Amino acid sequence: MNLNEIKQLPDVMSKEQLESYIIQYLDSIENLEKLNILETLECFSEFADRKTYTYELLSDSLRKRLDSFLQKIWNDTSSEVVDVYSSVVVNLT
Repeated sequence: MNLNEIKQLPDVMSKEQLESYIIQYLDSIENLEKLNILETLECFSEFADRKTYTYELLSDSLRKRLDSFLQKIWNDTSSEVVDVYSSVVVNLT
């Protein structure tokens, strides 16, 4: 999945559907050697927007997986990256 595909997802979906998409996305990027961090965070931001409409927290195991991944890609060299990163951490994990 890429950012354009994620933006095309419905705004409202079940927690289970959302988790499935997030897992699919994580599976596709976790082992990449080269990763566009800003685009990755923008994808997670899109997921976070959709999570709002579930009115539920993500499963503990997925939140831990996301937290671990986000720690690995932390980069504070760009204020834009830090802004999106902060939003993702607060709203998705």
